[in-house]
Amino acid sequence: MIQVDASKCLGCFACSNICPNQFIIREETEGKKRTIRWSKCKEECDICVEFCPAKALTLVPYRDETPEKIEVSFDLVPCRICGKGFATEPLLKRIRE
Repeated sequence: MIQVDASKCLGCFACSNICPNQFIIREETEGKKRTIRWSKCKEECDICVEFCPAKALTLVPYRDETPEKIEVSFDLVPCRICGKGFATEPLLKRIRE
């Protein structure tokens, strides 16, 4: 089962891109907001953990008391030219570093 440290998440969608079982759902609202939802899974696959650039995910033993879904949302930073949201602030900060 995946445990999420929301304070480390960049909102980069790497985990949802790589999840073979589609337990990680992503959503972007018209260039304004980005949301990632991790569903509780019993898989012992850790490919999303391996591919997370921020190390925000860890594999932990399955527990029934864990919430069914964990959700993190980010406002998108607007482009200086066109004004459309394109990246999360944590992701841009990571790139700048």
